[in-house]
Amino acid sequence: MKGSIFIKVGKFLMKHGNLKICIVDDQKTYFSDNMIQVANSAGFKSIERYFIVDKQLMKILLENPPDIIILDIKGIAEEDVAKDGFGIAKVLFDNTNTFVVITSAHKFFLHETHKSYDYMIKERLLTAVDFVEELALIVDIYLRSKVRIYKKMIFRIGFSMVKKAIVHKV
Repeated sequence: MKGSIFIKVGKFLMKHGNLKICIVDDQKTYFSDNMIQVANSAGFKSIERYFIVDKQLMKILLENPPDIIILDIKGIAEEDVAKDGFGIAKVLFDNTNTFVVITSAHKFFLHETHKSYDYMIKERLLTAVDFVEELALIVDIYLRSKVRIYKKMIFRIGFSMVKKAIVHKV
């Protein structure tokens, strides 16, 4: 699947119209400016970085959702928006087409029983290279998930055309 024509087309289009990636983490040392600069150099040109989700940012995320959002699950939500990052993830997962990624500095906060996310960064990314590698993996999974939707749509259109052709012959 990695060499799929759909994935290649997706990566080509990504070079010409960058994926909008949003990162929300309350720790300034994590997803640092250096990590984001290295990611920009690697081709990830549209990365926005925030430290907390307030009402204004939540409204922006819902009205103009990013393609991919990476959320820390602790310390990023104002009380009037959500209890924690899981709450924000659920709202975005349920109300947008954003590919939701969750992470935490402490593995024990991450649990897979919460299903309102698309991907979980289980290991803390320590270097800019780790971040770029993880981002490339996330984008591959994101593109595969988008390709599935189009494949299903193409199949349904083709199936309905074949069905009509058979009905008209009979």
